[in-house]
Parts: sequence; structure tokens; C-alpha cells
Amino acid sequence: MPFEIQPFIAGSLAFFLNKKTMPDLDKNDLSAYDLGHQSIADLAEKIVIEQCNIPIFAGFKRRIYWLRLDSVCSGRSGLISGNKVFKLLPSIKKAKAEGVSQLISFGGAWSNHLHALAAAGQDYALDTVGIVRGERKPQLTACLSDAVEMGMRLQFVSRADYQRLQQPENWPQLQRQFGSLSTQSMVVPVGGSNIDGVLGAYDMGQAILQRLDSDVSDIWLAAATGGTAAGMIAALQDSYDPEVSQAATRRRQVTAVSVLRHCELAHEIKVFLTQIAALKSRKMCEKGTASQPWRLLDEYHCGGYARVNKDLLAFHQQLEHQLQEPLDQVYMAKLLFGLWSSLIAEANSGADTQNAGSIAVVWSGGQQGRRGL
Repeated sequence: MPFEIQPFIAGSLAFFLNKKTMPDLDKNDLSAYDLGHQSIADLAEKIVIEQCNIPIFAGFKRRIYWLRLDSVCSGRSGLISGNKVFKLLPSIKKAKAEGVSQLISFGGAWSNHLHALAAAGQDYALDTVGIVRGERKPQLTACLSDAVEMGMRLQFVSRADYQRLQQPENWPQLQRQFGSLSTQSMVVPVGGSNIDGVLGAYDMGQAILQRLDSDVSDIWLAAATGGTAAGMIAALQDSYDPEVSQAATRRRQVTAVSVLRHCELAHEIKVFLTQIAALKSRKMCEKGTASQPWRLLDEYHCGGYARVNKDLLAFHQQLEHQLQEPLDQVYMAKLLFGLWSSLIAEANSGADTQNAGSIAVVWSGGQQGRRGL
């Protein structure tokens, strides 16, 4: 029987599964979408936490929960959703507070980040520019077509220039090229992973940790730029009280599954942790010490960013069939493939999991890559 994706209407998917033209936003009337009334903590309270009941994970003794970040959206269009809510809103608030009228950022042809940033520009009256990796194709992808419809200007650059322009010392060049005497621009790093975005992820992590069942010992998430991972790790570090006995609280750990190949993601996460520590005037633990509650798995990238192999494709198809909703293969399928493989290895090792804690999986949202599969 041919495999079919079942209808799923929620958050960011509504735009391209049931696309409607949004009315024009009056740039002089933003009161209905006042950023000041959207605190990260309040938004994090809306994250749906549900138990995983699909067959592929049913044979394991550990209970698994989904942390459905895709249940949260911001802006009048609802197209800023998932982890992009927590990583982008702080930069948007900063831009509005400082009188910035244009945001410039980076991404690929199926970038969740550029799609969300374009929506932010549309929703919060900001001009947006997307620096796109690679040559322009005769026809734009559906993701980039959406971004253009939402007002984003696109600039295609070579892969070498894409890497070069991401270095902060080259950002003034971008600001001059796309700005004007009356335009103040802000460059937002790829994925929204600047310190503001990481602190947004930190606030999100704190709110999540307060809601998790005490039985949860492991938090799994996908990682590319490291911003969401660093925020969650820092929140977890701050939530741990070494003076409380182990009998009263379960020690928790964050596992980040890298979706990139040959990257320095562990280093990037440590840099973010150091920055958070400096801002909060405290010292983070070094990776590898007994109290450091995180690890990075880098063997499930399946060939590199946005790449798949036959094993991942088969696993991804099975996941979608059991979930009865679309699942992106760029982040979530690799994350769940890593989790499933780890649980298989744990079961085959004969390890005693009778008292092992439950697992919470961060469902980051973002379906642009799935549209391009």
C-alpha cells in the first residue's frame, strides 16, 4: 500500500497545507501584537507535553514524552513557531527597542529560520534580507517563495561567500549593502543563535524543567547551531541543587544529537555556556566533569546537514506512518533515529533499566525541510 501523509493542521504547517492570504499589517498599529506582552516564560507554558505512544518506541521500558514546541506560535500569522519562537523573539524585541528597521540573516533553500524570520518581518513591521547559500535556481523553492511573498529580499551567494559573510567582522559589509541612510540594520546569525536567542532558549528550558515529571532523567534534542541546546543545558545546570539528596531528585542529562557532519558543535555550545555564565556572573562546569549534565552524539547526521541515507529514509517513513503527521527529516527524524538506536543498544547490552528515568524529547518544529523531501 502506498504511504500517505495524513492531514495535519497546526502552527507553521497551516500556511502551506491550507494557504491563505494574510491581510496587510498596518505598520502604525502593532498594539494587537505587542511584543512586550509575550514573555518567553508565558509562551513556554503553552508547550504541550504528551506521552509517546507509537509502536516503534513501545517495546522499551523507558517512558518517552514529547515536548511539542510546535504547539507554540507567535505573531499574527502564526508562522513563527517551535524553537524559533524562543530564539527569534528576543532579537525582534531588541530590534524594535533599538529602532532597528531591518533584519539580515542566513539560510539554505529550505531554511526554517529564514521562513520564520520572513514571517517576523511581516508580523512585526520589519524589513528582512535572507542571504541564501548556493546559486539561485530557475524556480525558487516553496520555502523561499513564501519568504518573498512575506516581503523578504533574497541574496544568493556562493558557499564560500556564505561562510565568509557569517563572520561578525563582515557584517558591516552586509549592513552597508542592504541598508540606507534611513535604515538601521541588525544581523542575526544563522538559526537565530546569538546570545539573545540562547537566553530565550534558556528561559524556555527553565519553564520546561518546572513542568517535567520528576521521573524524567534525560532530555534529548537535535542540534545544528547549538543555541537551543546551550539554553537547555544552562537551564538544567541552574536547576540542579547538589545539596538536595539523590533520593529527593533525579539527576538529569541533556543529549544533543548533531545533524551536522565535521562540525565544531561541542565547541560552539561551550562558548554559549561561557557567555551565559558571564552574563549571570557564575561559573559553568567544564564538559567531562561529573557534574556536567550534557553530551553530544555526532554519529547520526546520516551524511551531513539536510542529507539522508536509506536507513534514515526507511525509519522516517515508519515514523510518519505511526505518528500520522508530517515529521521533518533534517532534525527530528535524525534525533529520533539516534534515540531509537541508543535504546536498542541499551536493551542489547543487558543493562538494568528497571529504575531508569523517563525521556523527554524536544520536538523543535519546523517543516520546511520536509516540504523539500
